[in-house]
Amino acid sequence: MTSRKNRRFVDFLVKHPARNYALLSAEPALLADHDSYSMKSGNVTFDFYKTSNMTHLPLYGQNGNVWFTDGGSVGEFIIASKTIKECPQTAGLAQELINGPNGGLWFGLIGINAIGYSDMNCDVKTFATAGWTTDLVLGTNGLIYFSDKANKIGSVTTSGDVKEFPTSYSTLDPIVGPNGNIWFGEFGPKVGMLNVANGKVTEWEVKAAVMTGSLLKRSDGSVWFGSDLAIGKITPDGKVVNYDIPANAGASFLMDGPDGNVWFGCQYSNNVGKVDSKGQVSLYPVSGLPMGMVFGPGNRLFVGMTSYSLAIVSLDGTVKENALTGAIPYAPHIGPDGNVWFPGNPWQSVGVSPFIGRYTAAGELTEFKTSAYPNSFLNGTDGNTIYMGMSTYRFGVINLG
Repeated sequence: MTSRKNRRFVDFLVKHPARNYALLSAEPALLADHDSYSMKSGNVTFDFYKTSNMTHLPLYGQNGNVWFTDGGSVGEFIIASKTIKECPQTAGLAQELINGPNGGLWFGLIGINAIGYSDMNCDVKTFATAGWTTDLVLGTNGLIYFSDKANKIGSVTTSGDVKEFPTSYSTLDPIVGPNGNIWFGEFGPKVGMLNVANGKVTEWEVKAAVMTGSLLKRSDGSVWFGSDLAIGKITPDGKVVNYDIPANAGASFLMDGPDGNVWFGCQYSNNVGKVDSKGQVSLYPVSGLPMGMVFGPGNRLFVGMTSYSLAIVSLDGTVKENALTGAIPYAPHIGPDGNVWFPGNPWQSVGVSPFIGRYTAAGELTEFKTSAYPNSFLNGTDGNTIYMGMSTYRFGVINLG
C-alpha cells in the first residue's frame, strides 16, 4: 500500500468557440517526479494524484471513500486526507468493479481465470473460474453474477462459492432483467437468460453475426439488445423482434430517450439512431463513429465521435457538431453542475495534447488541456466534485468551485 501527498502546479486551457487558444503556462513537470499536481482555470481546479497503474471506474465504497480499479487490483481515494491507497496486486488485469452486499468490492479479471474481491481494508482475494471474467452485476438475491469468456455465465457468493452455467458462446454485458433473472449478450447470434431460481439457461437466436450486447431492460418487461446487424428486443412472452439497421452498422450504447424511444449509436458506421414505439428505425448521420453518448441539457443527445468532434442530436434528429482540437471525445458524462464533461483522447493524433472537455448548458465548449485524460467519471455526493479514473498512472478530481 502507498499513501501520497500533494503539490500544486498550473496547466493551460483552450476555449471555444472563439478559437483563441490561451496558453496560461507551460505543461507541469512529469508527474513521475511528484506525488500529485493541480491545474486551475477560473473557479475549476483539477487535482491529479499519482498511482502505480492506470485507474478506471470510480465508485463509492461502503466506507464512504472512492474506490477504483488499479491495474490488477483496486485502489482507494481517501477523501478526508486526499491521499491514495493502493491494494495488493493480483496476476490479472482488473475489469468491471461493483459493490458487493457485504461491504466489499468485486471485480472481473483478465489474464487469469478468476474473479477478484477486496474488503475495505485491502484484503484482496481471487476465486477460480473457468475463464477470464469481465462484466459484473449484483443480483437481487445478493449474489454477484459475471460473464465468463469460457462460454459460461457465473455467480459467486460473498464467501467465494463460484457456480457457472454453460452457454453457447462466451458472454458479456449481464444485467438484472424482469423477475430478477440475469440476462446477457453473447459473442455469437444469441441472447441468454439465467433463471436465478433454478439455474436454467435459456437462449434466443437473434439477428447477429458475431456479437450481441448493450442490453437494456424497459418498463414494459422487454429486454433490448444491440448486435452488429440489428437492434432488437425479446418480449415478455419470449418473442424475438429484430429491427434492421445497415449491414454491419453495429448497434451499441442502447438507452431510453426522454421521448420514450430507444436510442443507440452505430459502432461501425457514422450514425446515431432511434426506434420509436411503432418499430420505425431512424438514422441520423454524424461525421464519425460514436464512442459514447449521454442525454444532457435540453433533452439533447451528446455523442463523442472518432472524427474529433462532439455531436449534439436533438430529439427531432437535428445534428450539430462541435470540432475539437484533434483528440477523440469518449463517454460524455453529466456532472453535478448539469454540464457535459468528457475526456479528450489524442489516440493516433501526433502532437495533440489530451484534455478534459466541458460543454455547458449555455453552449460554451472548453478544453482543459492536461498531460492525462479521464476514462470514467463519478459525481461526488457533495454536489461540487467529479472523480475520474485516468488512462495514465494517476487518479483525478475535478473541484467545481
